[in-house]
Amino acid sequence: MSGTCTKSQAARIISIRLREELGGTSIAEWKAARQLVFRTTVLALNTEPGMVCSMTHPDMPGGAGEFRVSSWKLNKDYSIDIQGRTTTDSMYDLVAGPKPADVAAAPVPDENLQDNGVPGIVTGTPKLSDYGTFALDQMDVLPDASGNANIVGASEVAMALYYIDELATDLWAKQLLQWWARRVAPVFHARVQFPVAAAMAGGPDALEESPRVIVGTIHSVKGGEADVVFLFPDVSPAGDAAYQKHGPQRDSVIRLFYVGMTRARHTLYICQRESPLAVTI
Repeated sequence: MSGTCTKSQAARIISIRLREELGGTSIAEWKAARQLVFRTTVLALNTEPGMVCSMTHPDMPGGAGEFRVSSWKLNKDYSIDIQGRTTTDSMYDLVAGPKPADVAAAPVPDENLQDNGVPGIVTGTPKLSDYGTFALDQMDVLPDASGNANIVGASEVAMALYYIDELATDLWAKQLLQWWARRVAPVFHARVQFPVAAAMAGGPDALEESPRVIVGTIHSVKGGEADVVFLFPDVSPAGDAAYQKHGPQRDSVIRLFYVGMTRARHTLYICQRESPLAVTI
């Protein structure tokens, strides 16, 4: 089985997957197994396939239970469709239910101490000679794992010298990055401009650093906080249409901007509108 290091580990994984497909380890658990399909709100945005979640519902066996998410879909109205299968603790407890047969471990291979004729590590002191050549003085050959230096009767030693200029390497990397950015498919051209510019300015490590500035919608930063927040009052055409009405639709837009204003820990800046479609703060 790909991804496992022993036969016993593969057998345990197969047993658990079989229990997940059957719905448990006993006939009672099999009968109580359910497949779930339901729609929820955007609050489930951090739910991912593979996660085990709990649910309380009359259709669940006993009124409540756990299930593993098998699929997740975000709809245009920001609702989320979730599919899953119920799980039980016995699925993952190999002491419960039928025990998989033990698989004998493969024998440990014998240590190979045969002389392979390859010398050990060669050490020495390099010196620069005339005409740009190097000489290696005070050479010492360490023995291999069998204790043999393998240099008896040796008449010559072949060596290779590699010289790497760090500045030239950095310049070559930037040239390669520019070459790649010019030849990327047109559909991805706009998307790669920022990471390419960041790598050109700060090197490849700049792509792994945590961003100091996060730009996003109020929905995308819900649940997060920052020391300083710049809040723009602009909204989408759909948001403006809801804001112009009275009642629950207008209240939902106001609550949305309340969420945006409360993302700031210390300082909040209310920016000027950039379009006619904006709320009044």
